[in-house]
Amino acid sequence: YGLPWYFYLWVLAVKTPLVILAAVLGGLGLLFFDRNSLMSIFARVNLTFWIVPYSLAGSKWIRYVAIGLPVLYLAGGWAVEKFLAWSRGRMGRQAWRAAMAAAVVAMVAWPIANAMAWAPYNRLYLNALGGGKPNAGRLFPPDEIYDLGVREAAEYVCRVAPRGARVAASDPMGLGYYTHRLGRGDLKVEALFDPGYKIRPGDFLMIQDSRRYFETNGLIDLVEKIGRPGFVVRDDGVGVEKVYRVGGRPAENVLAGGGRK
Repeated sequence: YGLPWYFYLWVLAVKTPLVILAAVLGGLGLLFFDRNSLMSIFARVNLTFWIVPYSLAGSKWIRYVAIGLPVLYLAGGWAVEKFLAWSRGRMGRQAWRAAMAAAVVAMVAWPIANAMAWAPYNRLYLNALGGGKPNAGRLFPPDEIYDLGVREAAEYVCRVAPRGARVAASDPMGLGYYTHRLGRGDLKVEALFDPGYKIRPGDFLMIQDSRRYFETNGLIDLVEKIGRPGFVVRDDGVGVEKVYRVGGRPAENVLAGGGRK
């Protein structure tokens, strides 16, 4: 199955500050029309050996974009340098200095302001094309969220779960580490994606959107549709971990939550 071939292009489009994205696209356009220059050849070779094989692979991760960023940023910087060189002969001295100051503000101050506005959850950043903060954590949860909130959710379960309770999670190894660390080795940790796992009354379910699998997607959709989480871990307003407790009636009928957030 895998992710679509344009995954990395989509990542660059929605996670790059728009002013830098415009400079990069301008630089790539200039390099395309200046094919015989060493800069153009260098960029084409590097980008081809990065984007083509990585786009064909089924497994894709945001961190692999870092391989192509140096060349892309060089192209963006080259576009800015070309613009300033072109404008210098067509503007008065004061106007050109103003243009240079505006370029510095746009290329440096704006990205820094974006980084500060999203700190400390900078990996959730999305530009206006990606929907900004209202869309945070929805487009790339495996990379943006990963296992944020597992510790807090495990602490909640260890605090409220009766002795010997079953806890099913998409990350059973991480959960098992915290249950033993917190002195709750009596809890029975189950893998939510295990085909042999069957929901029983009294079970605790730890749901992570960052760890949706083909084996668990239907179950998670069902749980979120008919259930109410008893505990939600939020980072920068994004729900990264939800804990459900199965009620006394069959799991398909009741997934009771205590409403705590």
